[in-house]
Amino acid sequence: MIPITLTSEVVKSAFNDIYFHRGQQYYTEGRVTLIDIRKKKSHRWMVDAEVQGSKRYSYDVEIHIEQRGGRFFIRGECDCPMRINCKHVVATLLKVIAQSGKMIQEVNFNDMRQMLQYTAGYTSESTRVDTWLNDISHLKEKPLFECDKSYQVFFELSQPESWRGKKTYCKPILFKMLKSGGRSKTTKRALFTESNKMHFSRDDKTLLGRMMAEHQWASHAGQWDSIELREEAGELLFIDILRTSRCFWSGSDDDVALGSSITLSFHWATLPDGTQRLKHDHESPLRLFCIENPWYFDPDTRQIGRVNTSIPPSVIQHIVNIPDIPPEKSVTARQVLEKSMPKNLLPVAYKIKQSKSGTPSPRLHLTEKTVRIPNDGWSYEDAKLPVATVSFRYGDAHIPWENTREAVYSLSGKNIVRYKRDFSAEEAALRQITETHHLTPVAAQAVAPHAHTANAFFLKQDQDPAAFTLDTLPELRRSGWEVDVDKDYPWDIMDVSMDEWYADLEEEGSGIDWFGLELGILLPSGEKINLLPILQRYLTNPPKDASNLKRMITHLDDGRKISLPMERIQNAAGTLIDIFSRTTGPVDTLRLSRLEAMRLAQLQKALNAAALRWHGGQKILETARKLSKIETLPEVSVPDIFHGQLRSYQQTGLSWLQFLREYQFGGILSDDMGLGKTIQAIAHISVEKKAGRLQSPVLVVAPTSLMFNWQSEIQRFSPDLRVLLLHGAQRRQHHDRINEYDVVLTTYPLLARDKEVLLKYEFHLLILDEAQAIKNARSQAAHIVIQLRAKHRLCMTGTPMENHLGELWSLFHFMMPGFLGTEKKFKALFRVPIEKNQDEGRRKHLARIVSPFLLRRKKTDVAKELPDKTIMVQTVELNTGQRDLYETIRLSMQKKLRESIKKMGLARSHIMILDALLKLRQICCDPRLLKENKTAQKLSSAKLSLLMSMLPDLVEEGRRILLFSQFTGMLSLIEKELDAIQMPYVILTGQTRDRRKPVEHFQAGKVPIFLISLKAGGTGLNLTAADTVIHYDPWWNPAAENQATDRAHRIGQDKKVFVYRLVTQGTVEEKIVELQQRKQALAESLLNNDAKGGPAFSMNDLQILLGSVE
Repeated sequence: MIPITLTSEVVKSAFNDIYFHRGQQYYTEGRVTLIDIRKKKSHRWMVDAEVQGSKRYSYDVEIHIEQRGGRFFIRGECDCPMRINCKHVVATLLKVIAQSGKMIQEVNFNDMRQMLQYTAGYTSESTRVDTWLNDISHLKEKPLFECDKSYQVFFELSQPESWRGKKTYCKPILFKMLKSGGRSKTTKRALFTESNKMHFSRDDKTLLGRMMAEHQWASHAGQWDSIELREEAGELLFIDILRTSRCFWSGSDDDVALGSSITLSFHWATLPDGTQRLKHDHESPLRLFCIENPWYFDPDTRQIGRVNTSIPPSVIQHIVNIPDIPPEKSVTARQVLEKSMPKNLLPVAYKIKQSKSGTPSPRLHLTEKTVRIPNDGWSYEDAKLPVATVSFRYGDAHIPWENTREAVYSLSGKNIVRYKRDFSAEEAALRQITETHHLTPVAAQAVAPHAHTANAFFLKQDQDPAAFTLDTLPELRRSGWEVDVDKDYPWDIMDVSMDEWYADLEEEGSGIDWFGLELGILLPSGEKINLLPILQRYLTNPPKDASNLKRMITHLDDGRKISLPMERIQNAAGTLIDIFSRTTGPVDTLRLSRLEAMRLAQLQKALNAAALRWHGGQKILETARKLSKIETLPEVSVPDIFHGQLRSYQQTGLSWLQFLREYQFGGILSDDMGLGKTIQAIAHISVEKKAGRLQSPVLVVAPTSLMFNWQSEIQRFSPDLRVLLLHGAQRRQHHDRINEYDVVLTTYPLLARDKEVLLKYEFHLLILDEAQAIKNARSQAAHIVIQLRAKHRLCMTGTPMENHLGELWSLFHFMMPGFLGTEKKFKALFRVPIEKNQDEGRRKHLARIVSPFLLRRKKTDVAKELPDKTIMVQTVELNTGQRDLYETIRLSMQKKLRESIKKMGLARSHIMILDALLKLRQICCDPRLLKENKTAQKLSSAKLSLLMSMLPDLVEEGRRILLFSQFTGMLSLIEKELDAIQMPYVILTGQTRDRRKPVEHFQAGKVPIFLISLKAGGTGLNLTAADTVIHYDPWWNPAAENQATDRAHRIGQDKKVFVYRLVTQGTVEEKIVELQQRKQALAESLLNNDAKGGPAFSMNDLQILLGSVE
């Protein structure tokens, strides 16, 4: 046991205050576990312990204690980063002191005797005999020595710089081995511990023994646990270490090996500033050093070998470490070296002929170097960082900024020119880069900077290195700095923001059905950089802060970095995202169909500021240009077989239809109701007939109610066209004669019945009137019309989208399959971003894509003679009975819905939601619509009372009224009220067989009121005799209401139209009106490029709709 005279005061005096207080804290916290305390010799002890560190690491501690007289000499080793006499050593010593004192105080003499025997190694005679007999009984043949190779000893070589030259050191390190055979980065710092001996081979023990016996361990220049290799013994040891093949230079992971000897000769080389440097004649950049004799290290081959030279050994030691000779020292150096060096190794003695006052030119050199930076309060780590070194040029000579020489020397012929340094100008330049351009000296930040980086600068932590390269360096150059960039500088970025962009188009085959596109940058040198792979990677996975970036930094395949301007990329992003969505895997060239011509036009417009240069693809480019300028299409002459006068906007529509036909595109004619879509289509067919292109018939599919309208309009405007009406049972007799006609008319309901017949024919043109009938892409009608064969396709509808964007996709899928991608990709690219996320950029991009193929004119834009319509909302409160019933039903349905949504989710509760909304709307109209509710049959309607108070006054004023309701039951109740007051009317519902009769009666002025169910009469009717429209109940779809209103507000109307909307206050009806505005905003945002996208129906909408009466 260690003497009690080793006290905490002795330990405190041997360590600095920080280590002692940290160690005392560790001891108090109970982090020390003593493993062994052994007495080595008289007055010498060794302690092994384990100490728990601050980061869940445990450290092995080994302490050697020697007492000489009254003093203690302590050397503690630890495998923590501090290695020697650290806080863990202090904690262990305090634990030892406490343990020793406790044992001395508590033991009695008998215990003391046992302790002394144990410490001295005493045992009883019988015990010794028993132990010996036990050992001899288990005696076996001693196995051959095998070391544990999970860790192996490697030897690290280093040559720290010093003012006296280089010395060579060797440090043994125990590395953990990988299964692959290499070494990992894990090491054991405390090498010579008992537990590590198992990892030493016999040769390792021999080498380590020689190192310990023959050399003194170094403890300077950061070389703890290293030995200096010197003289003959050191050189022999060095050779044996190289032969282990487990030797490497500090700072490198590559092992070195013993190579063959080489012969070198030397000569002096003069640098531009007159400095002379001794060089050898070998082609490789060898590193020379001396132990007993000269050695070389070849970094290319990783070999170390002897150097043979004719220079005497006493001189070669000095040659290897000889420094550069500055010009002002050349005369003195030659005089001194003449005494010991051969004449051929003497430097030139230059004389200074002239002195000048110099003006410095600052120079910034950018590279990457290893910098030693702080890790925590007690250690550091090496990291490769971009750094800058600064020097100043005087004449042809450069001097580093940190050099303190007052003059700079430059070689001029055989003479030396001396420049006096301008330290004030140099100071101003240094402050420019540190204060204005955010550079900071490495020496001011690093704990222990390497010698080769102590004079360097690096960017402050909050600075963007890309911005430094692209913004700061050009500014420095403009202010007079020379900037030199190494190839290994990690932020060497090529700025291509001002370079020209190119687009190469290659048409496949003789037509323009398919073409290849390559997009890139054209450098001033003529080099082309294909940007498609780069843009594809970026746009398919953009960073979260992409919208805030000014530039995009990316790598080329050859390792170069380029900077692309984000403004140009963002301009083209929508089109490129759309195009990339159609590809699978990385692309160098995009293969696009002729349908992508519009996307080329958008791309050309987006990149116009980049001076985009197009190569090839003239046909497809011409198509793209025409698509981008639809409004300037040449006017098409109306043929003489067309007996009508087209308005100017209808003439534009005809030219547009002919353009789509010429370039084989589909289109949506989406003019407002009453602007003559049918007339424009008939004019288009007439042009085809006159030009001789109508070699097969035109098939028109329309609602049943419009068959008569199509037939009569063709007869009126183009009677030369032969028309076949496929309607009724007698249609079958005409199936074999379809090709004999110019125009074939059929209805949506008949598509399924006549599918097999229609599929036999190929039509010149397929027209879908009221094309919203296929807005559901999964409907039977949609599936059939897609299968029909036609050279050209046209949709006609005033409402190409009523509820959501999927309806628009369905129309384009019919017209131009693939133009908007698959339904799944369209949803991801457009529906979700626009409807759910209100992405304005995506909405605008979609509007730009579809705009050439969707022609929509509003009445206010093109029909100035059309009277204005005035829309008025009449609100009415529910009466008491209605209100009570409304709240009872609402609360009951609300509870059921919550349970259903919780159990099945919002989507699967759709039917129950619609049922709840239906019941509430019916109560608002008239409680008696709830047939199953006996209480409701006894209640009255506040809204019906309002209506019946309005109608007599309106009729007396001479108004002609269209009254719409979605509920035929409600129309029946209104009929009873009208009959009661003997007011004449006509009615049209889905049950009406003769639709023509009520229309003619109303148009002829025989009755003032026309009752119409919304679905039966919302489309296809021309009721210009009306000047008043009443919507008895609002529908959540504004397009349906607008279509109904347009029965009166259309071409031919010569009176102002008044629209009344009856809404019960604070109920689901009032909330439906709010939803209508959002639905209308969504539709308008796609049909008009200047509108904003609207939200889709959500859970929040449902909560609003089912709210209590306000």
